[in-house]
Amino acid sequence: MSTGNWRSMNEQELADLFARLGAPDPQAWAHSQLADGIPQLARHLFARQALRNVIRPDDRNWMSEMRPKHPDDPGGEIGPAIDRLLAAGARIEDVTIIVRTMQRRFVARFCALLDDPGNLEREVGDIRWLLFLVDQDDAPIAPMPYLLGSLLAIDPALSDLLPSGRSLPYLGGRLKSSERPSSGSARSAPADAKWRSMDEQKLAEVFRKLGAREPESWARSQIREGIPQLARYLFLRQAWRLVVNPEDRNWVSEISRSIEIGEGAEIRQAIERIVARCARISDLTTVIRVMQWTTLARLILLLDQPWDLDDEITDDDIWWGLAVVDENDNPIAPLDTLTESVLDTDPTGREMRPLPASG
Repeated sequence: MSTGNWRSMNEQELADLFARLGAPDPQAWAHSQLADGIPQLARHLFARQALRNVIRPDDRNWMSEMRPKHPDDPGGEIGPAIDRLLAAGARIEDVTIIVRTMQRRFVARFCALLDDPGNLEREVGDIRWLLFLVDQDDAPIAPMPYLLGSLLAIDPALSDLLPSGRSLPYLGGRLKSSERPSSGSARSAPADAKWRSMDEQKLAEVFRKLGAREPESWARSQIREGIPQLARYLFLRQAWRLVVNPEDRNWVSEISRSIEIGEGAEIRQAIERIVARCARISDLTTVIRVMQWTTLARLILLLDQPWDLDDEITDDDIWWGLAVVDENDNPIAPLDTLTESVLDTDPTGREMRPLPASG
């Protein structure tokens, strides 16, 4: 059965569809879609697909599956890092717990980013984006807001992995509040929006200040091709900031401070067991970073193209797309083909490739 006619379903038919898709409280999701005009079916499917990028708790094959064919390929550091962890006596179960938890936390924070750009510089403080349900011609139909709420409805335990007070309120599939959620980062400085009228040279200076490599290329593409490269770059930069930095060793203590119960306690205990075996935190950081980058790449691909939604749903039935929006959340321009720029915006400049061997 295809859901090509889901737009014409009555509430009970829609609730039955939600139930077959495994949605919690399907009646509430169906009622919200019809009564409030919120595309809950698309929201649920996006959140479910996002979570499917996380390794399963019983998966023991991911360590071999994630090794690149060539050690110098992007992510090539993960194989040697895993080997050193296991040689030091780290248990596969503990490494899996840590990686899975950090992946799930990443997915939650990524979904929050889709609603809130976080802390942006004054020059670009007015740039915002939202995910939209779109038609087959990519024309926006309706916004898909509050995706973290959908994620928490599917997986309530995710709230244990988020800083206190930053989870979104939800009731089944229906939101309790119309307020735009916050990702928890500091708010952007008041915007001056001068970038809208800048020439190519001045725009290149903005890109340079924001940390872009080859700022002239980004600016030239925006001015001459009409592609919203500033928003594309900012979205990818903010997404990369959710990935553990290769030099970061504070994430262990940060996790211990911010998540005290449930899976938070489980990851802390797993880390303590690994450290007790004299395994290097730097190796664990490398594994987490590569797995988070892989999750990022897959989520960006999911933004560009829904895939394998369900046996009952074809790719032509439901489509979505990210777009720059104005102050009233009206779409201005699509933020598409982000996949081709993911590696280009790796803040290390290495495109996730290993450091060259010294000597």
